[in-house]
Amino acid sequence: MEGREGAQGAPPIPVAAWGTCTGCRLAASEAEELLARIVENGAVSASGPSEADLVIVGTCAVTARALSGSRKLVASLRRSTDARIIVTGCAARYSPGSFEGVDGLVLAPRPGDVLDAAGVENGEEGFFRCETRPSCWRSRALLKVQDGCDNRCGYCMVPLARGGSRSLDPAQAVESFDRLATSGFREVVLTGIDLASWGGDLPGAPCLADLVEALADRGARIRLGSLEPMGLSRGLVARLARAGVCPHLHLPLQSASDRVLKAMGRRFTRAGAIELIEWLLESFDSPAIGMDIMTGFPGEDEAAFEETVGFLEKVPLAYLHVFPFSPRPGTAAWGAAPGASGRKLSDRVRILSGLSVRKRTEYRESLLGKVSEVLVEQRQRSGRRLGLTERYVPVAVPEECAPGSVVRVELTRENMAWDIR
Repeated sequence: MEGREGAQGAPPIPVAAWGTCTGCRLAASEAEELLARIVENGAVSASGPSEADLVIVGTCAVTARALSGSRKLVASLRRSTDARIIVTGCAARYSPGSFEGVDGLVLAPRPGDVLDAAGVENGEEGFFRCETRPSCWRSRALLKVQDGCDNRCGYCMVPLARGGSRSLDPAQAVESFDRLATSGFREVVLTGIDLASWGGDLPGAPCLADLVEALADRGARIRLGSLEPMGLSRGLVARLARAGVCPHLHLPLQSASDRVLKAMGRRFTRAGAIELIEWLLESFDSPAIGMDIMTGFPGEDEAAFEETVGFLEKVPLAYLHVFPFSPRPGTAAWGAAPGASGRKLSDRVRILSGLSVRKRTEYRESLLGKVSEVLVEQRQRSGRRLGLTERYVPVAVPEECAPGSVVRVELTRENMAWDIR
């Protein structure tokens, strides 16, 4: 990478690079990897956009609000810095026209395009490898092992932006995992767009449990990203539990109405979701089960909404992530009348969000007195450090606990951070 021209006779001044990202863990992992590679190829890390010559922006387009937020972020950066801005990620791939009117941008839809634009050698094709660097501020490492999606859910634009499912080679995954554990990370989060589909495109079609078993007992605990319900079986769940993954499973269920699930193009049913939860409860000790729930999808009338609420009331959950339906161009649901809008949609979101608060409180109360392993983070509050248990419960620990370390703590009303989601 060529630096800026220095004073006469002096060597070039290294390019100062800075990056930021909106969106999911996988997008964050990619943005961090891109910035790390640029720095490793001769740039220096800038402390902020105003000090940078080159700014990398990872974007999101999963909802209209996310896309709008990505554009606002890019426009704000353009006003605050004269740096060269490279825009990448899902919004750059799915809706490049959204950035029209913002001058001086380089649209680089895919990670390789960013490296090309930055003048960094790009030797990878097909799967862009990402892993957290030891110098990163994170206490837990992110390891991208899967990308893309072969599902075609009626509301989702992700396959349009990222293409079909692709898996990281297991030998490369082990190599990256060992490097992360050796560098001091005590937890590695496996990330992907459709993580449960890992291996389906590889020779011999290994499954996610094969990968997790290969990574188990290698110096860091394993946490899994979101798992599509249709990619899980009883045997797979049991193997994941035996391999020792964190008992924290996040399921993008979206709805518990069979009629709505069918309209969404989701390949599972309410009964299948109940069965899956039973498998999780029989395989894991007090698992933290989280769910994505969408409301307002076309066809979700009051009866369908009440079906979903009734289901969520009955099953043991640790939290919900609630989303209002957001129509996305190019998807099957684009142009269809939403199941709710305006005040009615806001009321449904409020009901589900309130249910999430209650479920979260009930779940954490069920853990009182349990001894857990807390990964200490950089965050602090009232003279104490915060950390996360294997079940993703935030806990306050003594300030002298080193960030990145794991400490055993008995959970009490006093040390749980009840207000943190």
